[in-house]
Amino acid sequence: MRGTILLATQNDARSIAPVLQEIDEARSVLVRSDITLGVLLVDDGSDDATVDLARAEAEHLGVDLEVLKCARTGRVDTMRTAFAHVREIGSSGFLVTLDGDGQHDARQIPDLVRAHLAGGYGITIGSRWVRGGSAPGNSLTRSLASRLGNQLVRWLGPVDGVSDSTSGFRVMHPDVLALSVPADALAEASVYFAALTALAQANGFVVQEMPITFRPRYSGVPAISRADTRRFLLGLRATRQAGAVARAEHRSDQTNWAKRQPHFAGQNPAAQSHFGALDELEALSGARNFFGWIVDGFGTAIGQRTIEVGAGLGTVTLAITERHPGTVLALEPAANVYPRCAKRIAGSPRITLRQATSAEVLAEGMDGPFDTAVYVNVLEHIEDDGGELLTARHLLAPGGHLCLFVPAMPSLYSAIDHKSGHYRRYTKATLRAKVEQAGFTVESIDYFDVASVLPYWLMYRVLGVETLGTGSNAIYDRVIVPVSKVLQRALVHPPLGKNLILVARRSG
Repeated sequence: MRGTILLATQNDARSIAPVLQEIDEARSVLVRSDITLGVLLVDDGSDDATVDLARAEAEHLGVDLEVLKCARTGRVDTMRTAFAHVREIGSSGFLVTLDGDGQHDARQIPDLVRAHLAGGYGITIGSRWVRGGSAPGNSLTRSLASRLGNQLVRWLGPVDGVSDSTSGFRVMHPDVLALSVPADALAEASVYFAALTALAQANGFVVQEMPITFRPRYSGVPAISRADTRRFLLGLRATRQAGAVARAEHRSDQTNWAKRQPHFAGQNPAAQSHFGALDELEALSGARNFFGWIVDGFGTAIGQRTIEVGAGLGTVTLAITERHPGTVLALEPAANVYPRCAKRIAGSPRITLRQATSAEVLAEGMDGPFDTAVYVNVLEHIEDDGGELLTARHLLAPGGHLCLFVPAMPSLYSAIDHKSGHYRRYTKATLRAKVEQAGFTVESIDYFDVASVLPYWLMYRVLGVETLGTGSNAIYDRVIVPVSKVLQRALVHPPLGKNLILVARRSG
């Protein structure tokens, strides 16, 4: 693997040679782990010999050095220019940011890089204030100001669990460089790095800290002015707003967020032609009480001619025909699921199974219109869920019913969701809006399975369980489902639930 050290300089002639010597030491350590380092020196309009001395020292040491000279526009602008350059080249597996003034000890880079790669983090920060870190030579006033500033970042950013968000000594995943930082956070380096930290967390990247020793600069430390403080606070306010927008977007589509979580790494979300969580689907298919409860929840909305999109292993299909006298056209497009479904429903004369999508059935124009369209644990698998609902509308006769059952509460999104290919978990508001935009009138929408929220959260969010076992599913179906049904009847409209169940009527 190759990484890039972004070495930011401005009139650092006194310190640049020692810094490059420390980089060379770090390089020699990492190469033993098959990790190579190149250096991109980005210079903010130095008018001393910084660049010439850097080139000479790099040549002497054999360090791979590229120089990017910028007009004196400020450290943040030069860093952003360098980020864009690194992304354009696209050859780095990670980026290390380092100042050329000697305050960062480059010999600590191997520890940061190894932790970063081992943990699969988005950002690994070299921290002064985490346990084991230090800042010798800092005045008491400077240290207190830094700690207070970082506490403000935690409150206002907000940033969770990071003690030194303003540190510019860090390792970053290339995708972090693409995050859009608000203009008010571009005025000063400390707030820029704080904003990157907050926005990385808001976009699903994990941020970790490693202790470092932060040294006094060769050139001294400028005083913090009132204007600096004002810019810092304005930057945090803008960052908070941008983070809220990012979190709202990920509540709608959580797939990109999940890809950035280390504990989801290596899982392949299910595609339309191949379902990625077949073992979990097999385990869940035995939950007859649960799926019967779902079909009962649709009530009289199930008509004489039903189309079920995403039949899986046929559990819901069979539950429909056991409770209702009509026929079902069951669609299952996944090649690794279809044969098992066909075997399970064989001999059911009122069920027709096809390996097709709803769009393909609509394009053929031969089977519709239907009285009812059923989607149980399906809509969340479809990236364009709004487009799918429009397809459902066209498949239904006027006045026909749409029956949906989907995962709820985005805060419950877990490895099981990602492995199964879920783009999202819904809120009441997002599901209602999608359905109404597709031309339906919502007749009922309720949270479902309230008793499972806490067990699900503990197992899949807190403990990080990544599979659904047959044994645990049997306990769920025989113990938790009956309890949840009692709670559901008592609460009528529960305030939360693991799922949402919706019935809507085609308008017009």
